[in-house]
Amino acid sequence: MPRTLVVALALGSLVLPAALAARQVPPPPPPPVAPVGPTQSQIGAPRDPNQQRTRTVPVGNGAITGAVMAADTGRPLARARVNLGGVATSTAGQGASANAAAAPGRGGRGAGASSASTGPNVMMVNGAQVSGMSLQRTIITDAQGQFSFDKVPAGEYTVSVTRDQYLSTSYGQKKYNRPGSTIVLGDGQKLSIKVPMQRGGVITGMITGEDGEPLINAQVRAMRYDMSSGFKRLQANGYANTDDRGVYRMFGLQPGDYIVAATQNQSDITIERMMGDIQAVEAAVAAANTQGTTAGQPVTISIPINQPMPGDAPAGYAPTYYPGATSVAAAINVSVNAGEEKGGVDISVQYVRAGNIVGSVAGMPQTGVVQITSVASDPALAGNGSPSTRVNQNGQFTLRNLAPGQYTLYAYTMPQAQNFAVINGVAVSPDGAVMGLGRGAQPPSQNDTPRLWGHAVVTVDGQSEQTPIVISLAPGKSISGHVLFDTQIVPDLSRSRVMVTLQQAPSAQQMSIGPAPSAVVGTDGHFSLDSVPPGRWILRASISQPGAQNTNPIVLKSSIVNGQDTLDLPLEFTGDQDLAGATLTFTDRLTELSGTLIDGSGRSTSEYTILAVSADDRYWQPGSRRIQTTRASGDGHYAFRNLPAGDYMIAAVTDFESGTQFDPEFLKELSSASMRVTLTDGTKKTQDLRVAVR
Repeated sequence: MPRTLVVALALGSLVLPAALAARQVPPPPPPPVAPVGPTQSQIGAPRDPNQQRTRTVPVGNGAITGAVMAADTGRPLARARVNLGGVATSTAGQGASANAAAAPGRGGRGAGASSASTGPNVMMVNGAQVSGMSLQRTIITDAQGQFSFDKVPAGEYTVSVTRDQYLSTSYGQKKYNRPGSTIVLGDGQKLSIKVPMQRGGVITGMITGEDGEPLINAQVRAMRYDMSSGFKRLQANGYANTDDRGVYRMFGLQPGDYIVAATQNQSDITIERMMGDIQAVEAAVAAANTQGTTAGQPVTISIPINQPMPGDAPAGYAPTYYPGATSVAAAINVSVNAGEEKGGVDISVQYVRAGNIVGSVAGMPQTGVVQITSVASDPALAGNGSPSTRVNQNGQFTLRNLAPGQYTLYAYTMPQAQNFAVINGVAVSPDGAVMGLGRGAQPPSQNDTPRLWGHAVVTVDGQSEQTPIVISLAPGKSISGHVLFDTQIVPDLSRSRVMVTLQQAPSAQQMSIGPAPSAVVGTDGHFSLDSVPPGRWILRASISQPGAQNTNPIVLKSSIVNGQDTLDLPLEFTGDQDLAGATLTFTDRLTELSGTLIDGSGRSTSEYTILAVSADDRYWQPGSRRIQTTRASGDGHYAFRNLPAGDYMIAAVTDFESGTQFDPEFLKELSSASMRVTLTDGTKKTQDLRVAVR
């Protein structure tokens, strides 16, 4: 793993590393715009062309202006989309971020402001919470690449830019896909900024067949490993088809290493099927007896030809990886930089057939549908997708075009959703009938289709005809238990609603199984989750207390099953027998670790990602709740809330890559030079951090 600048955080005798690797935390997405929905009387009515939606837009006396240009030539970029997002405060700001240079004048004015949205929010100013409103505005740059956000209120903002053929970027971003700088705008302050944009990379080459001839309309993909929730997954980032010369060109690629895969089109499959018919006709003609013919009349013969059934398409071809490998493991990486055109990435396609899996399901339910999903044993095959299908009324299914390898097929029932709309909290059918009762009514529940499950393991070799498989459905087992409350005021379960749910534990290949098992806790505190399929599960619960007097938030503290907390170490549920005795505990004694990040000159800074990681490596699990990251606000303030009690390592990292906080190798490096903090239930601890280059 590449490493970059290392700095240290120190307070008294404590020393803390601040930059360990090129890491990424993308800036938070702008808040969604909530449209105003139609009234109940408008169901089924034609849309009024004069009907308007309304938005509340906070305004002020400040301005953020600037220009967007090409990073390599400095050429102004017109028609770039510039997004301003953040939180506008109700008090005057504290001045500009050190990363935003103030300048007189507003520069050129952009065109086409497209949206603005608001919502209640809380931000930190000088370590104190200040109520504010979320803000999002969008501008299109003019012919000179300039834009201007006028009448911007005081607050904290980020500026991001997108444009065709260029990599999306954020103001202050040091590398692609790294976080940008936060702009702290004071009341009435005018700022001018510049945002350079890099062109995406290009990979181009020629695709040929085994005979060396160019392949037309071959599909080409560029795939790269992305870190997501602690797992490296092969994801497709670029696509292209070859032209009449067999040449392809993929553009707009972000910098990195790629595995390039090519798959020929289906024309050769069609030719193979034609060859079978041709050979049958020619063989019959060759064997025909031409003696005894009637003068002037030819002899005729009858030849049976197999007609494919509707939907009985043959399997296609498996991908070939650059330069000519039949597996991801044997492929050679192709590296490309921003703005670079990498040519000569030629692939000689190997004619390796993919496979179809044909099967049937035993024990079909009378209602609902049955879904089939495939999960490859080799995570590298996940880059080819996870084909899924539904079982037909006869209990039969076909999964098509699976690359050679081993797969587990999961079969599970899915309830059929009812057709309705929710208008002002009321469920309404398409004909306008009210299906709910009053505001806040829940949508009608899905039908009571029994949840049945089954699975089978199958190997696809692409060479031989697949033997049909049978998957038997059966009800899952149950998980039951009770909830406890370690709170100042114990909720009244006859008035509060506690919902227990199962969540799939993170894995390299996540599979959707439809609605996860859930249950409402009874007034006696007990619950039972029925029809639970085998798998790795996290047992969770949430509580809602309408009209409750207790203002302290209540969160789930622990979820103990067989002496193990599933919130930290997922439950391995085999599904062989029912499981009882689960204990879920809520608490209102929440932890908080906060402070201010200060640079070597004594000024607050927001240019680092701060990590809080359990000192116990047992919890270094993908998606662990004991591993959290945050960015300091514009005034350097940071906070971690609701960390479980325990010992933690605290560090700040520059150029952080999202997902690697769950990488054990990275965390081992972090542990050798980090600050240690102990949190107990209800702890509110302040820890200022000072950054110093070393």
